[in-house]
Amino acid sequence: SVNDINAINPRWYPNPSPYFSELLCFGCNEESTVTVINSIGKIVFKGIPESLRSHNGIVSNGLYWIITEDPSGKVSRQIIEIIR
Repeated sequence: SVNDINAINPRWYPNPSPYFSELLCFGCNEESTVTVINSIGKIVFKGIPESLRSHNGIVSNGLYWIITEDPSGKVSRQIIEIIR
């Protein structure tokens, strides 16, 4: 089913995006853990998908890894580009 596919492989949209706060996660569980890592390996955000929408930390243009882990331990990785 579509729900099963999304739960295994959530997708962040839009990509590229001007800000993390504008990202939407299709297929994320409310209790998923989201980690955003910049291109030099520094964690710039860690929390739940909903709290990313209120994230107002200053980030520079570039590529970021978004790692999503659902409560059952399934992990998804996606690269997002931030452009302004």
